[in-house]
Amino acid sequence: MKFIATVFCALLLICGAAVVAHGAENDPVKQRQDVMEDYEDYLKAIGKMFRGQTEYDASVVKAGAEQMQDHSGSYLLSLFPTASADKDSHAKSLIWEQWDEFSDQANDLQKAAAGLAANADTLESAKAYYREVASSCKTCHRPYKSR
Repeated sequence: MKFIATVFCALLLICGAAVVAHGAENDPVKQRQDVMEDYEDYLKAIGKMFRGQTEYDASVVKAGAEQMQDHSGSYLLSLFPTASADKDSHAKSLIWEQWDEFSDQANDLQKAAAGLAANADTLESAKAYYREVASSCKTCHRPYKSR
């Protein structure tokens, strides 16, 4: 079961990276949606580990956290150019009106993901950092994403 979970999560990460790298290269809205979907898939997969529904696999947690770290912070901010404010997406205009605060949130996610990657060795050491990553996502989505 651990092997299947590891392979599944590795495939999610590889496919997600390929989509970001090759899909919709000139469409920041599509790119950021792909990144967010990758975040969601990863958090669901490791959430099962933290809830005891699947066996904890430190390599999967670390690899996913590193992927999130790479695709947050300044990289994530690059997917929100001003020109994309009017495009059909769930991003609220408040993002561009409160750019400094939004930037802080993107950087907080990157720090939280780095903490999770650095502390992924055991379930116990990773748990608080997992909560921090999940909280960072929610904290940003509440004000900046329309439903």
